[in-house]
Amino acid sequence: MVAGERSGTLPEVLARWLSFQKFAQSSRRRIIEALFYPAFLVMVLILALGVIFNVVLPRFSEFYAGGDIEMPLFTQILLGAGKLISSTLWLQGIGLIGLAILIRWMIASEAGRKLAERMLLMIPKVGTLYRMYHSSVFCRTLGVLLSGGLPAVQALEVVQRTSPSERMKAGLLTITDQVRSGSSLNQALEQAKVLDPLAVEMVRVGEQSSALPEMLDHVADFFDQEVEKATTAVTSLIGPVLILFMGIIVLGLLLAIYVPLFNASSVVR
Repeated sequence: MVAGERSGTLPEVLARWLSFQKFAQSSRRRIIEALFYPAFLVMVLILALGVIFNVVLPRFSEFYAGGDIEMPLFTQILLGAGKLISSTLWLQGIGLIGLAILIRWMIASEAGRKLAERMLLMIPKVGTLYRMYHSSVFCRTLGVLLSGGLPAVQALEVVQRTSPSERMKAGLLTITDQVRSGSSLNQALEQAKVLDPLAVEMVRVGEQSSALPEMLDHVADFFDQEVEKATTAVTSLIGPVLILFMGIIVLGLLLAIYVPLFNASSVVR
């Protein structure tokens, strides 16, 4: 609104800003909906493993202890792990409570959000997507403000205050100070290393051609398309991969438990 009032183009700036906010919210909602099914599968896997190690394996351990059945090494290790885990239920409860506290800390505190961001950026592919998404948000927001007539330093201050990324906020403080001291925007962005390298290069081209707002819009459109395509590809692949992984784990556990029975029955015959 400040940019639109100062430049006399308030309706145009508001229209672009509302369009950007609508797209950003729909993108976040689409990503969350796409990740819901994989998250559900992970929870089912964790619950299934908890039941197997705390209930099923101790029962089989007692059963095998009562007979003279030769067991493979893997079965012995598995039954021993089940017996050990089932005897430490209180530790599991403490671990779950600690995990819940850690997640809440990561969501509610600035330091926790920074730690969560660093962890996300370390994950292959996911870190690249995360950086591209926030690069898109930065370029889109800054492009709207600059096209509305707001000076670069004030526009960067607005972007810094409204950025959803704690890492981006910290980096933009340094970037704003450098631009205020006379440094070019692309040099400040390159030193801070908070954006995707393509975004930094496009900012350099935009500054040299005196078409920075338009270039920011173009690179934001590119990032939006790449994030949407990559998110669709990853979420469509992660479901089958998790199901296959769950099947392999369950099959391995069943074989480890029942193979000694099959061997014993064949010996009796």
